[in-house]
Amino acid sequence: MTSLVEELSLKEVSHRLARFLRDRALKAGVRSRRGIEFPLEETNQQIAAEIGTVRDLVSRNLRRLVDRGIIKMELRKVIVLDMAELEAQVAGSKRASSDTRPVTLSSARF
Repeated sequence: MTSLVEELSLKEVSHRLARFLRDRALKAGVRSRRGIEFPLEETNQQIAAEIGTVRDLVSRNLRRLVDRGIIKMELRKVIVLDMAELEAQVAGSKRASSDTRPVTLSSARF
């Protein structure tokens, strides 16, 4: 129970979603030429309830993982294209190859 409370309070939604996907890939994933494939039986609403957030944030964060080339989604199937980057997301870090830059005062819009 303590670890769940800690997870919900200290980890961002993107980290919790990455952990959810990583755990599903390790449990039910099958390695293929494309990556690690597994069925996604839960709806975004069910995933949100499981990781302690709302459906919109699950949808938005899934789209970001797809856009960054970490996962691919086909109907109710997920293909993990970059497990190392998904692991980095779980840990809350980004690999050096990431194309995101930190926001600085000079680049921020107010």
